Amino acid sequence: MAEKIICSMVNHGLGVTWDGLLTPCCQWYPYSNEAYKFSWNDYQGYNDTVRTVILNDFNQGIRHDGCMKCFREEDLGYKSLRQKSNEEHPQTHATPSVDNPIYDFELRLGNNCNLRCIMCGPYASSAWHLERAAHEEKFDKIKINHAVVQPTKWWENADFYNFLSDKFKDAKVIDISGGEPLPLPGTHKILDLLIQSGNTDLQLRFNSNLTRVPEAILEKLRLFSNARISVSLEGTGPMNNYLRYPSKWEEIDANLIHIQDVNPNLISSVNHTLQHASVYSLPALISYIKERNIALYMTTVYGTACLTPDSVPPDDLKKLGDWIKTQDWLLSDEYKYWGEGVYTIITEMCKKTVFNPALYKEYREYVELLDSIRGTDYDATFNPSSVAV
Repeated sequence: MAEKIICSMVNHGLGVTWDGLLTPCCQWYPYSNEAYKFSWNDYQGYNDTVRTVILNDFNQGIRHDGCMKCFREEDLGYKSLRQKSNEEHPQTHATPSVDNPIYDFELRLGNNCNLRCIMCGPYASSAWHLERAAHEEKFDKIKINHAVVQPTKWWENADFYNFLSDKFKDAKVIDISGGEPLPLPGTHKILDLLIQSGNTDLQLRFNSNLTRVPEAILEKLRLFSNARISVSLEGTGPMNNYLRYPSKWEEIDANLIHIQDVNPNLISSVNHTLQHASVYSLPALISYIKERNIALYMTTVYGTACLTPDSVPPDDLKKLGDWIKTQDWLLSDEYKYWGEGVYTIITEMCKKTVFNPALYKEYREYVELLDSIRGTDYDATFNPSSVAV
């Protein structure tokens, strides 16, 4: 029998997706299985079904289908959310129960976002939804970024915040993302709940594109001893502007510097989604991160196969592999706490990735469609090698 799998997030983590559904974490992805979909106001049903199924699989050493993102990252040599949570909470309850304490919260307060990032889609960005709806036939033709029903405004329901208030009593970590969370009224409500209860020493984390940074949020975050913002970045300069369209690099850079000036500890890291275009954008991004003295962490793209490194021209992947070999500073004591992981991930990706011509063709169709809609120029921005398919 396979070795039992442990994940503290199953019983001690709770995520709320952009459409108000409950999950064990932000990484869990149930695809289209309707039996796993439970709203935030059906916690008992979620516990009796989702938690129970995952734990049954794990007890038999089976990698549960919805957990493949973590396992894929572990196979690349990267420390996954599952492994990190097990280190933070080694004592876990083995039995699913609505009475189990929740230590880690991962909250997506809808999908309100001003960007249309290349690796994102209508499920996580309201701006993406509008663009796709305006060019529906074109996107349907290439079968990328499928249309999704946009959420009702469940995050405006007062009962939702009552639900959170009750569960927050054992909270050690609260991670808020979106959409883009910093400007959202729901973010203020959550901060107010924590301030009113005196729970201001927990780990409070945000994932932000850093294009809109209200001063009111910065003022409230001063009241928290362990608040951190992880900035989502895919590149710098024109590559950022393409990948995180229609953001402007100069504005993001200025906001980051401003936050570092007024609250030096608030920007904790940059989070990068490892994808096709990472092969071109990572060298300059890593240089910038070193300059700004921030850590870099990476996650893998999922949901659209052509966005993965499997679609990268082999010559371009080799260039990145050759480049990373020259970056041994990442392994020095000063940077090793994050640099070693980045070095390993890039090295292993360049070694193990197998070029898929069909995915390359799909990727080219996708960026060419984006260029035709947005007036951008992928080839001029990234200067990729061409491959005959």
